[in-house]
This record gives sequence, structure tokens and C-alpha cells, in this order.
Amino acid sequence: MDIIEQLSAALADRVAASANAVVALQAGSRQRSGILWRPDVVVTSEQIVGEQATAVIVQGGTKLTAKLAGRDPTTNVAVFRLETPLTGALPALGSAPRVGSLALVVGADRGGAPTGRLAMVHATGPAWHSMAGGRIDTLIRLDVRLGADEGGPVLDQAGALLGMSTSGPRRRGPDVD
Repeated sequence: MDIIEQLSAALADRVAASANAVVALQAGSRQRSGILWRPDVVVTSEQIVGEQATAVIVQGGTKLTAKLAGRDPTTNVAVFRLETPLTGALPALGSAPRVGSLALVVGADRGGAPTGRLAMVHATGPAWHSMAGGRIDTLIRLDVRLGADEGGPVLDQAGALLGMSTSGPRRRGPDVD
């Protein structure tokens, strides 16, 4: 197996390993992704939630209802509480990546099956304040556009969690919260 095949297999393994930590989130007519933070808690990008107080959470074909438990538009984080817990494990937390490192954006399709998108870390920085005034611990900017995978986990090359994908202010490009 050559190096490209090894890289491809490793990336596919990382997506498969994180499948139980990512969910599809359907709030109104929008479908995006979320992170199963705990068996009964899903975290997602706040800007995709709109005015919805409930969402349908889908993991591997299983559909559950969740209620909005809280939101912080200043840091772009929304939290949903599931009525019935799901099985899943959050990946271990990774350390801040270097510029030029590879990152894997994991999302979920409508059925809750994992999707993957390869990105490069475009820029990093220290703690900063969002345009809405919220404090974000670390800036990690990726070189990839998001779709339905927004709100899902971003992993480093070892499969450790870097944060949650979000399109950032004015949807200009993905940042990691």
C-alpha cells in the first residue's frame, strides 16, 4: 500500500471511529450536524438553529426529539437536551494544531451516517472575542467550506477533538469553536 492509500485508509478510519459522536440535527427546514457531547446532550452551531425550540436528532437512523436547553450567540454555541439518551463517546480532546496541519471535519447526512471533509489549518491564534462579544479560547481557521457538516466535530490527524465547525461571522469560512 502506498502513502496515499495509507492516508486515505487512515482518514476513513477516523471518520468511522467518530461516527457515534456525530449526529444529524434537523431544526425546521435546515439539516446540519451536531456533536453528541454526552449521551443526552447535543452541541451545535447556534447560528443554524434559528428560532427553533426543538430539533430532531438522528444518529445511525435512530430519530429522537431534543429540546433547546440553551444558546449563546456570542460564542455561536447551542445545546439541545435529548429526551432519550444515545450511545456515543466524545473523542479525546486534542491540542492546538499548527498552521498547515490536516484536520477532518465530520458531519452527518440526513440519516445520521457520518460524512467527512478534509481541511488544512489555515490560521491559528490565541483567545479572541467574537464580533458578538463572546470569548473563544483559541482561533482555528480551516480552508474548507461547510455545508450540512456545520456544527459537527473537527478532528486532528490522530482523531482527537479540536472543536466544533462553524462558518464564522458572515459565513466567510469555517472557524472551529
